[in-house]
Formats: sequence, structure tokens, C-alpha cells
Amino acid sequence: MKNFLQNGDLITCDAPSDVKSGDIVVIGQMACVAVTDAQDQSVTLSTTGVFSLPKVKKEVFTPGQRVYTKDGLVTGEPKDAVDLGFALKACSQKSEGWEVLLR
Repeated sequence: MKNFLQNGDLITCDAPSDVKSGDIVVIGQMACVAVTDAQDQSVTLSTTGVFSLPKVKKEVFTPGQRVYTKDGLVTGEPKDAVDLGFALKACSQKSEGWEVLLR
């Protein structure tokens, strides 16, 4: 296919801010996870995979629940948030982070 560019699992783009590897990065309505650190330069982002990501304290998730990101945290509340993916396991309010499958 002559118009194929890349598979899209990893993309490189301008960093929207200072980014650390493992951070949730939102560009428009696209949520990814940073593979590399970046400061005012290009950053490599993962668009797929399973990641352990920080969540909003006191929230609980069930397996397969749609999750979102707001302010760099995983949340179950879609208001003012960006679609992130799905929770893979149940978690309690005390959990600091949780396994998320990026959509």
C-alpha cells in the first residue's frame, strides 16, 4: 500500500509541555502515554498497550469499564475528560494507580 506511513502503535509529535516517560499525554482528544522524556521537543507516544497509570483517589473501577483522563489521572467521570481506554481489573478506593488498556 503506497500511502501507508506507520502502524501507529508509537507516534512522534511535538511535546505539548514538559513530559516524563510514563506520563499521560493529551493532544486534542487523543490520549497517549509518553515513551520518552521531552522538554520543548518531539516526544514518542504509545497509542496502544496496557499501562499502570495514576488514578483519581477514592474512585473505583470494574473490569472493562470505560475510563478517561483528566489532569493526568485516570477517572471514570467523562465530564471535561478525554477518552483513555478500559480498566482491566477491579480496584479499590485506596489504589493509587491501575491497569488501563489504551483504546
